[in-house]
Amino acid sequence: MLGLAAVPAVGIACGVLGMPESPRWLIMKGRTEEAKRVLRRISETDEEAEMRLEEITNAAAENFHSGEWRGQGVWKELLFPSPPLRRILIAAIGINFFMQASGNDAVVYYTPSVFKSAGIRSRRGLVGVTVIMGFVKTSFVLVSALFLDHYGRRPLLLLGSTGMAISLAGLGVGSKYLEHRAHKPN
Repeated sequence: MLGLAAVPAVGIACGVLGMPESPRWLIMKGRTEEAKRVLRRISETDEEAEMRLEEITNAAAENFHSGEWRGQGVWKELLFPSPPLRRILIAAIGINFFMQASGNDAVVYYTPSVFKSAGIRSRRGLVGVTVIMGFVKTSFVLVSALFLDHYGRRPLLLLGSTGMAISLAGLGVGSKYLEHRAHKPN
């Protein structure tokens, strides 16, 4: 059962093997033709690919003079970030920290234990609740992925955080209610 967790990891690894190199990285390495092929593959039209190629080439020429950039300053920029990068890093690390601190993943990982202590004793009931939790979480991840471009990240993050807070509060209140109830669900 524990080995089943490797199945998605293997699938992702196979998918990564089929991913093209970043067009920006290819241009920085002087491999413009490969970058052009990648852009044609991921763009809707050849004109869009040419426009993106020109934008990337201009940006690379401005930032990295004559293609001789070898990664200088990457560690400096990461360890002592500029104010715009610092805001991005704080936001990214903060979101991940609060996702872990919220306990949402703990509820998902330990769904059977959580619901067992809430009073559901039958194995069938525990499996059913676990499947429902997984299905609901997957459904909402897919819904958010579909609407990400339309609404933007911030509104979806705020909506998701609100929903998660309400759900976790409901789980806590429900657990306390079941703990003090004489008749427990089976």
